[in-house]
Amino acid sequence: MAHKLPSGRWRAQIRRKEFGNHAEVFNTQAEAVAWERSKMSELLSKKAKESGQDKSLSAVIDEYVKSPRFLRKAPGTQRREKSSANGVLNRWSGKALARRPWSDKPIELIDATDINAFIGHRMAESTQHGRPVSPDSIRLEVRLLSAVMKHAVRERYRMSNPALARLSGLDMPTTKPREGRISEAQELKLEAAARGRITRSKRSNPCLYPWLVYVRETSSRPGEAAKIELSWIDLDKKVIDVPRRGTKKRTPRRVILTDDMLLLVTAQRERALTDGSKYLFYSRNRKTNEWQPYKYSNAWQEIRREAGVESEAHGMRREGISRLFESSSLTDGQIALLVGDVNPMSLEPYKHLRAGELRPQVEAFRLAQQERTDRVEANLTKQVLQRLGIKAEQLPAEFNAWLDGASKPDMADGGLLPVSGSGAKPRKGRLAANDAEVVTVKSKRASGRR
Repeated sequence: MAHKLPSGRWRAQIRRKEFGNHAEVFNTQAEAVAWERSKMSELLSKKAKESGQDKSLSAVIDEYVKSPRFLRKAPGTQRREKSSANGVLNRWSGKALARRPWSDKPIELIDATDINAFIGHRMAESTQHGRPVSPDSIRLEVRLLSAVMKHAVRERYRMSNPALARLSGLDMPTTKPREGRISEAQELKLEAAARGRITRSKRSNPCLYPWLVYVRETSSRPGEAAKIELSWIDLDKKVIDVPRRGTKKRTPRRVILTDDMLLLVTAQRERALTDGSKYLFYSRNRKTNEWQPYKYSNAWQEIRREAGVESEAHGMRREGISRLFESSSLTDGQIALLVGDVNPMSLEPYKHLRAGELRPQVEAFRLAQQERTDRVEANLTKQVLQRLGIKAEQLPAEFNAWLDGASKPDMADGGLLPVSGSGAKPRKGRLAANDAEVVTVKSKRASGRR
């Protein structure tokens, strides 16, 4: 930690039991911080070499993908992280795959600067097919780096995780915002497209339509819905109890089945039992010829193009949560429980949809503010009238009532018109508090003449 000395210079110091005491004095804070980082990396590298644990980035990634923590992850997550590891360690040079220089760099020497440089290189690179690398791919690769760094910290290969974007200030690429909504008309088109796909071809999977309706009505994650097993369904209680292994957040969830959903799930369950599948929505594995969780990606891409929907399948879940916030009186915690979110804070992006519920309070506040402003204006008007010598008998009864506390009269026609002594154009409906101005009353003039 760098400390400022009374002289104005900066002292950098490292005091660790395993490293001893190291200190230097510098003219600026930036120099002191840079020395600390460099010295700590040097000490870590020396310790790793002495203990025989001087492992490279590629070696730690290989170790991570064999670790129990990695093997506990869902199969899809494992495949995605292995694919991201390929992008972290290698790059396409023409049609050949070249190894990145940092693949053999000791893990303890990699810092946020190296990761930012990697992000910059990836943003300028292309895929095997010549397309730019997507921001989402880069985001997933940095996430893999973070998981690998956490593994390195647990194994004492390094002291901290530099791949945490918020703490390390990583310059992450901007991803496409997920703000698309799905209208009721588009939902009907999606249903029609799903039915049409099933009707047109006998090879089409008939699970598409019930899966689509289930995801939409229960606001479930599409992937979680595709993995529902028949043993989780309780038709008597009208619920589906999803265990930890069946959810993204590894927390159990209970899905409530309405009467309509109960009929749909019951019919789909009978179809699954007839076909011998343990999954509610299922596909045939072409390699093993066994039933597996429903593969919806290609079917969804086709029906969404036909319905004119831009969002991915997860957009149905976001739309369901959005409507719960817009149209229900459920609390944030109740909505989180209903849709299977661990923490109500994860629903923060939807809370703005409830701003319309505050309209009565906002209007009441504005009305109270307007009444207060009217009272101030009435008091100022009384002072001006007194200075001008205008008596209450010379004013309309409606205006006198306002001065005494009634609601403000409509002075658009026949009200008070302040006339500036300087010849400025008069303004309707306002009294000036300047003694040099003359107040004119259309219905009764100050002189008493009619």
